[in-house]
Amino acid sequence: MKLQAWQKIMLAMLLGIAMGLILKERAQIFEPLGLIFMNLIKMIIVPLVFFTLVYGITSIEESKDIRRIGLKAIIVFLTTACFAAFVGIATAHLIGPGIGSKLLLSADATKISMPDPSNVSVMKMIMDIIPTNAIKALAEGNILQIIVFSFFVGFILNATRDSSKTLITFCTEAAHFSFKMIETVMKLAPIGVFGYIASTVGVQGLDIILALGKLIITIFIACGVQYLIFGLLIIIWGRLSPLPFYKKMLEPQLLAFSTSSSKAALTTVMRVSEDNLGVSRKNSRFLIPLASVLNMDGGAIYQGACAVFFAQMFGIEFTVIQYVTCFNRWSWYSRWCAAVFRYGTYFCGVADRRSSACCEY
Repeated sequence: MKLQAWQKIMLAMLLGIAMGLILKERAQIFEPLGLIFMNLIKMIIVPLVFFTLVYGITSIEESKDIRRIGLKAIIVFLTTACFAAFVGIATAHLIGPGIGSKLLLSADATKISMPDPSNVSVMKMIMDIIPTNAIKALAEGNILQIIVFSFFVGFILNATRDSSKTLITFCTEAAHFSFKMIETVMKLAPIGVFGYIASTVGVQGLDIILALGKLIITIFIACGVQYLIFGLLIIIWGRLSPLPFYKKMLEPQLLAFSTSSSKAALTTVMRVSEDNLGVSRKNSRFLIPLASVLNMDGGAIYQGACAVFFAQMFGIEFTVIQYVTCFNRWSWYSRWCAAVFRYGTYFCGVADRRSSACCEY
C-alpha cells in the first residue's frame, strides 16, 4: 500500500495507542524512538529558521516589497492572535472545563516559581529579544533573538547585494540544505510518533486523558472556531472561497497534528503553498518560516483555555468584564496568572501532549 506521510503517521499513532494499552508500563521501552525523533527535529530548527529567514529576505531584492509584505504579515499575525486569545478564553468560559475537576496536586506543583510581575515592561521585552551575543543565541536556541539576528543579517546582505553575492549564495544553499535535512528526518516520523505515543499511553494510561477530557474537548472546539475564523478572513481579505484552501492544506495540517510540531511540517507547508495554492516562492520562503515561530495562534488558544481551566478548578470566578479589564491591567493580570499557573503549569505538559497537537499548527 502506498501511503502519504501523514497517513503513515496517523497509522503509527493508532498502533502506538494500541501497543501502550497492551504492554502498559512495559511500553516505555519504545520511548527512545520518540525522543530520538524529537531531538533530531530540535537539532535542525535553529539552522532551518536562521538560513530560511535570511534566504527569504535576500530573495526579495526591493526593500519596498519587504516593507509591504512585512506590514501585511504583522497585521495578520496580530489580528489572528487577538482572535485566538479571545476564542480560547471565551470557549473555556462558556464550557467551564475546570468546574468540578478533581486533580491531585503534586508536591512539585507548589514549588514552581513565577517571575515578578513588577519586572515586566515593554522596554525590557524589547531589550531581551536583541541578542548581546549572536553565537550564544544560536547555541541556546533562543528563537526570538535568532529571528532578530536573521533579519539584521538579511537586511545588511540586501543593502550590500553587489559585494555580498557569495554570502547570499551560501545562505541560499544552506537554506536548501536545511530543507533537505528536515525532509530526511520526517521520513522517520512514523517510527518516532509510534514510540512516543506507545510509551506515553503505556506509562500514564488513559486516566489522565479522562481527567482532562473536558479541557481537551474545549481546546479542540476553540481550535475549530479559530479554523472557521481563518476561512472568514480568506473570504474577506482574499475574496476567495476557503474550501479549496482547507482541502489543499489538509496534508501539512494533518502532518503538524500527528507530530505535534509545526516546524516539522515547515517544508511541506512551503511545497503545498507554492505548488497547490499558487503562493509566490519569495513570499512563501519569507513568511512561512516567520509565521512558524511568531504566529502561534494555537498556543494562544491553549494557554488562554488552560488559564481559565485552572482558575475554575481552584474556584476563582471572573466575569466577562473582569476578563477584559485584566488585559488592560498587566500587573494585576500577571499576579492572577502567577497564582493560577503556580499550580496549573504542572499539568500543562500532560495536557499539551494530548490537546495542543492540532493547535500548534
